[in-house]
Amino acid sequence: MPVIAITGGIGSGKSLALSYLEEAGCPVISMDVIARQITEPGKSAYLEIVEAFGPQVLNPDKSLNRSKLAQRVFDNTQQRQLLETIVHPKIEHTLRQWLATYQQDNNLRTPIFIEIPLLHQRGQFDFIDRILVIESSPKLQLTRVLARDESRSSTDIQNIIGSQISDLERRKIADDILYNSGTQEQFKIDLITLYDQYQSLP
Repeated sequence: MPVIAITGGIGSGKSLALSYLEEAGCPVISMDVIARQITEPGKSAYLEIVEAFGPQVLNPDKSLNRSKLAQRVFDNTQQRQLLETIVHPKIEHTLRQWLATYQQDNNLRTPIFIEIPLLHQRGQFDFIDRILVIESSPKLQLTRVLARDESRSSTDIQNIIGSQISDLERRKIADDILYNSGTQEQFKIDLITLYDQYQSLP
């Protein structure tokens, strides 16, 4: 069963693609979801984050305030690297465990899809067989993120878009590119068409 990485900029449609694939019966997993799970109160990553960044990054109920943490590390390379050192190995470990369990329990040839927002180069993860890049216009990306996250300003989102690798750079690592600049219906049709092609992969 081939493992397909889905990547793209913020608001490009990665999570929407994953939800459509899940509806179609595909095995899917998201690194963002794993990141949320391992940073829940009491989990090891949560404890290390609080120790490294202090109680200022917590909500009153002691849950992690992700917006505050993001603001803390956005313009600080040293702190961002510290956060990545805490979180990334645990995300990868959890993902590898999930993959091993799924592949052991299922002999199907159905492709597995993994949402990986920060995929910068081929070979970054040795379990990835193919990379699908989802692209959208910056204007649409901005509109989508504003609609789903009222805590972020237009300037915040534009800064995030500007800080991420460009679509040009993503194309260099892509096996396939899916454009998400039309309707959701058309995006779903294009995605399922591509999925049908993936089912014939060795």
